[in-house]
Amino acid sequence: MKCYTHSEVDAVGFCRVCGRALCRDCVAEVSGICCCKGRCEASVKTWKQYQAELVQYRAGFRTFVEGFARSVGNLIVTAVAILLLLVGGIAKSSHEEANATGNLLILVGVVLLARGLYLFYKARRAKKHTTPPVLPHD
Repeated sequence: MKCYTHSEVDAVGFCRVCGRALCRDCVAEVSGICCCKGRCEASVKTWKQYQAELVQYRAGFRTFVEGFARSVGNLIVTAVAILLLLVGGIAKSSHEEANATGNLLILVGVVLLARGLYLFYKARRAKKHTTPPVLPHD
């Protein structure tokens, strides 16, 4: 195949932007990508910059989603703990023979509540040390 610009010279590659065949004089390499020298170089540089920003944004978004999932999990654990405390208190106060069961439910509820509070505190500390994701802009 011959060069798009120099029809008598063999091509050494193709432009990744416009698809033209390029000889050694017409080819430019930007971050490992072949492109037209002086014509498509800026497009490749811009594309590489947006690609790097997208990778950074995805990492920030992933961190945000993981933190949100942890928060929802902590909320569920805490809600279950409060429910167990309430059920245990009601069971303990309503029936004499349910006293052991009520004590067990209260104990499990206290443990889960303590775990939920610890995870909430840990998530708040981690949130102070992370930055929110920022959308790429022009």
